Amino acid sequence: MSRMAEINMEKHLRSAVKQMTPVCAETVWQQPVERATGDEWYLKKEAKSTSNRGKLVRFLASAAACLVICISAVGLMDHRKDATVYLDVNPSVELQINSRDKVLSANGENADGEVILGDMDLKGTDLDVALNAIIGSMVQHGYLNEAQKMILLSVDSKNEQRAKVLRQQISTELNANLASFLGSGSVLDQSVAATDELKQLAQQYEITPGKALLLQRLTEENPNLDYEKLAKLPMNELVGYLKQSGVDVRNYVHCTGDDLDDEDDLVDELDDLIDDNDPDDVEDEDDEGDEDEDDADDIDEDEDEEDESDDPDDDDDDVDSTDDDDDDIDDEEEDND
Repeated sequence: MSRMAEINMEKHLRSAVKQMTPVCAETVWQQPVERATGDEWYLKKEAKSTSNRGKLVRFLASAAACLVICISAVGLMDHRKDATVYLDVNPSVELQINSRDKVLSANGENADGEVILGDMDLKGTDLDVALNAIIGSMVQHGYLNEAQKMILLSVDSKNEQRAKVLRQQISTELNANLASFLGSGSVLDQSVAATDELKQLAQQYEITPGKALLLQRLTEENPNLDYEKLAKLPMNELVGYLKQSGVDVRNYVHCTGDDLDDEDDLVDELDDLIDDNDPDDVEDEDDEGDEDEDDADDIDEDEDEEDESDDPDDDDDDVDSTDDDDDDIDDEEEDND
């Protein structure tokens, strides 16, 4: 091929290539370009898969965190005090419970209360189980019996409705326990807000803040009552003393179970029974017995006298004297003739 032919062919090829290529270089160069990081620019499928896996991991991590928070919240609620229950008979006991009525702690407020709890570990038990154990221990140790079967229940909770529901619930449980152990009983219940003043009084007189509140109200409205004297009385004796003083405790607390008048009648009957068994009375009965024996002897003597008066020999003598009288009459008649 000649040199001219090669030049013409190259010329035609350049012209054809130029016509086939669009003129857009300037437009391409003006487009913004994102800077590549790693291998994303050529591993698009792998990048998409990795992104989905990351979303799943993040979702599972969030769910796990929520689960941990929920479990922690439930755990905190189980260990958080929701209400405090006070029981006074003569022993005084305090129970702290959570919102699920589980016992968080049980403490004796005085020496008798510590005796009642003894070695019992009530932490974590249901409230009804703890109440049954405490009442059973009071009966076993003689603090509750046929003559003394009255309990003061006080409930302390920031939620008034919660306190009201607890009072009704626990009163029912306590009455059932008293009926089971003793046949019957009485429960006095009230709500209380344990202020620092009440706690100080409770510590001073070795009672619960609930009983401290009741005595405070009683002495404020009845100045003739002595706070210290009332604090030393068990609940049965306290109610009886108030009645003698003209004060009805039902004006200060709610009462369920046996009527308090029936309780007083039972106490009076027991007092009469104790008086009947008094040794002095027994000696008086012996003296009366001796007097009865003396009276019996007197009666026997009277009977002997009556027997002597009815002696047949005496009757015969009377008959003989009558016959003599008849003979005298006959003699007189003959003389007259």
